[in-house]
Amino acid sequence: MAAGKRQTKQRARIQETIARLLHENQLYAISAYGWSGPDDVDSEAVGHAMWQMDGPADALLESGITRGRGRTPTVTKWEILCSVAGADFEGLMIAARLSIGHALYQIRIVGERLDAEDSLASVHLLSAAMTLGAASDRLRDLFIAAVFQKTSRSYDRSNGPGATERRLYDTPFREARTLGKDLPKFEDALPKLERLAMDNLPFRTMRNKIVHELATELGRQRQAAIRNLTEMRMDMSAWEKLTDADFKAMKVAAEADDARKIAEALEPPMAWYRLLVETANEVFIVENVLRNAAARNG
Repeated sequence: MAAGKRQTKQRARIQETIARLLHENQLYAISAYGWSGPDDVDSEAVGHAMWQMDGPADALLESGITRGRGRTPTVTKWEILCSVAGADFEGLMIAARLSIGHALYQIRIVGERLDAEDSLASVHLLSAAMTLGAASDRLRDLFIAAVFQKTSRSYDRSNGPGATERRLYDTPFREARTLGKDLPKFEDALPKLERLAMDNLPFRTMRNKIVHELATELGRQRQAAIRNLTEMRMDMSAWEKLTDADFKAMKVAAEADDARKIAEALEPPMAWYRLLVETANEVFIVENVLRNAAARNG
């Protein structure tokens, strides 16, 4: 019983520390965006408030709670697709944030090295990169369903002007500007979304490299070692001439290199998380404006 209580307290301390690390790095829970106070909408994240308060399938979901008290609301297939894609986005963002938090804990608190065979930090960072990539896909799915009333697959395969580029991540965000919908909030969001979609591309390239090229620090080290040997950069006789001062300088350089590698490993997923929060804000605005305009027009 005492051991169980100690474990519970230890888990609570770890969770509190992870929460602190995430807060220090401005990585907040996805449900926290949209509000500057308990009942005050954040003007910089109004899309998140729209999504939480007026989701595309909320009326249908709420009718299930009050079953038998009225007619079941009609919801289009595109509103259902938006709702599911948005919920999946939220779930993926929750998972990615937790992965980043655990990576921060392993590196900042435990002091773990990224190149250790049993490095949990590396596992969590790999998970974060893959999960954020999936989250960016769900946002694109939601946007295409809301704006073009298509699935991403049918949009990517559709014909017409620019068809060859439809598979590109940023194409629907650019193409939406050609629709000429006279809706102020919609038109205001599109230039931001075009820029944000472009900003997502380097992170998606990073994710793709993990899938198709090198995924781990051990792989990168092996590549560097082979390159050094094949390019004849290793002069073994030079080691015999090294002094204590040389070894001390090498140690300092190695520590600086480790710090750089940690920063390079941690910052991209954190930056991508924040970027996806900003991108989602504009996507949620677009979905809400188009859906409510369609409802008004009958």
